[in-house]
Amino acid sequence: MDRRERIEVAPRWDPRIVSAARALCDERMSVAEIWRRVGGVAAELGVPRPSYSHVRRLVLVERDYRAETRELAGEAIGDFFGHRTVDVARLATDARDARLRRARASAD
Repeated sequence: MDRRERIEVAPRWDPRIVSAARALCDERMSVAEIWRRVGGVAAELGVPRPSYSHVRRLVLVERDYRAETRELAGEAIGDFFGHRTVDVARLATDARDARLRRARASAD
């Protein structure tokens, strides 16, 4: 085998499917329901339907990300209304770290 040849073990997720899973992620909806809806989006796009476990992972990562950003926003609002200094640099760093964790987890 030529060293430049690559064997694909599993196809990468279509970015539109990742976007759909994130957009459909609703705390009040079960992962199974989100998976069914993402499957519908996949059918409309003509791409393979992602497995339940892949969508579950995306949904859990997205829910963690949203909870983390809500917590950061709550801290900033509490500091602001409590007449305390809002540490914008720390908030920016924490938000960036949260985005990076989400990106890494979604890429795996």
